[in-house]
Amino acid sequence: MHLNKESHPYLVTYDINNAENRPTTDNTYLLARGETDYDYWFCQFSDHNSFKIFPIDTIVDAVTLARVKNKEAYLVLDNANECFYSSVDGIYKHLVIEAGIPASQIILVSGGYDIADYVRKFAQQIGQDLINVEWFNGQEFSVNRQLSVNLKNFVGKTLQKKTYSKKFLNLNRRWRLHRPSMLALLYEADVIKDGHVSFDTDDFGKSWDDTWVGLDHYFRVFPDMHARMIKGYDVKNLLPLVVDTEDLKVNKDFIMDSLDPFYLETYFGLVSETTFATLHNSDGRFLTEKTFKSIASAHPFILVAPPRSMELLRDIGYKTFDGLINESYDQEHNDGKRMTMIVDEVKRLCNLSETELDHFLTECAKICEHNYELLKSRTSFIQRMIWHAN
Repeated sequence: MHLNKESHPYLVTYDINNAENRPTTDNTYLLARGETDYDYWFCQFSDHNSFKIFPIDTIVDAVTLARVKNKEAYLVLDNANECFYSSVDGIYKHLVIEAGIPASQIILVSGGYDIADYVRKFAQQIGQDLINVEWFNGQEFSVNRQLSVNLKNFVGKTLQKKTYSKKFLNLNRRWRLHRPSMLALLYEADVIKDGHVSFDTDDFGKSWDDTWVGLDHYFRVFPDMHARMIKGYDVKNLLPLVVDTEDLKVNKDFIMDSLDPFYLETYFGLVSETTFATLHNSDGRFLTEKTFKSIASAHPFILVAPPRSMELLRDIGYKTFDGLINESYDQEHNDGKRMTMIVDEVKRLCNLSETELDHFLTECAKICEHNYELLKSRTSFIQRMIWHAN
């Protein structure tokens, strides 16, 4: 039974100086999950600070909290919009240790596929029992629902045999470090002109030069990639780059009609995912709407993401494009080398001969159709990664 069905808190604590406990309007996980055979209290939270700023006994009524501590009910903590490993640290510190919540009565819902591995290591390190972990592929679920509402089908419309004035589509919103560095490498490789590329102003107000300081610091340990990135510094003179809209402040996790022509006018995508880095503070693999919009649009793609992200797509049933696109980058754990391998493959694909392009279009269309049909027909979006709930 859902114990707080009428009111779900959303603990928004990204900015600790402007933290909010507000009612959530996003019940995506609950819709995907359906009914359960156990009693639970549900909330969404943003990060590791959430249960520090909002102690659990101030947001859960005393009767319910007692039931949780007596192992008669569960706390379902939804962080599926993120993949932060640090959220695990916060749950153990503020709920398990400080509030005395049994680990077995906590169900963490995460968008990060690899977070269960982190839970196992962290719990062992601090000598605590395992919490339950579910991986919710929420963005796949959202795009699946949009397909059912819009009845949109790009199959047979993309990948037409024609002359393409632009070869690839690359959409960027927030200036995460891998995105401006990728932009510099695309410029150095002289393929910016071959793509529909969006890269508007930073939504936190940082300038290109301010951002460059962080890029230079992080990627300096990858000398070959760093040297190429430096040569691409002047890409800043092309900014802002706009594709369909100048409004890049708001995340749009649905299939936008305004983007339809750009999927039709290009023959592959360079999908810049939310996470990429492995060197410091890696949060593992995180598939978002960026990937599933490409699948819904029957559009082949290269994934700018942590290693083994394409492998994850295959693990959940999708086909990828290896043999048509060189996907060896997906097994490369060196961030600098993986990025240069990606950009080199973009350049190769932009320069396919007429015969090579004809083969690419024909064979990719078959894969895209399979993936579209799988996405449209998918009914299960939640995997139990660690589970000892009754």
